[in-house]
Amino acid sequence: MVKKKHPRFDTDNIADDDLQMFMDFLETDSFPDKEIEPSTKLQKSRSKKTLKPIIVDLHGKTLTEAQSFMDSFIQDLKDKRGSVTLKVITGKGLNSGSNGGVLASEIHRYVSERFGLNIIKIDESPDKLRINNVPIRGHFCVTFKF
Repeated sequence: MVKKKHPRFDTDNIADDDLQMFMDFLETDSFPDKEIEPSTKLQKSRSKKTLKPIIVDLHGKTLTEAQSFMDSFIQDLKDKRGSVTLKVITGKGLNSGSNGGVLASEIHRYVSERFGLNIIKIDESPDKLRINNVPIRGHFCVTFKF
């Protein structure tokens, strides 16, 4: 195969088959129906046992309700032993009235203080990440070890 030069891409270090597939893609805007074997790197990453975080949605709860819910939920997790990651959805507080939301900052602080000895990792409080004084994130992840 004669290597074609592409005006926007350096094609000197691309294998012939890959280059042909790339050039075909540029011309037709789709890849040919050719089965591509996954790389071993991808297979290794799939074989790692990474558990998805458990989602805890606190939308619509008052601060007291959310604290009580987190207490009982985390207490139930303690009985299971091992490590677990929670994705705690607090919301951004955009619909909380003129004073703004409190769950983003208060639940993060509450969990940090109350269960700090069991926390392996915790994201920064979503209340601290703001643009134009508006929170950009309405959740945080926390990993516990029991």
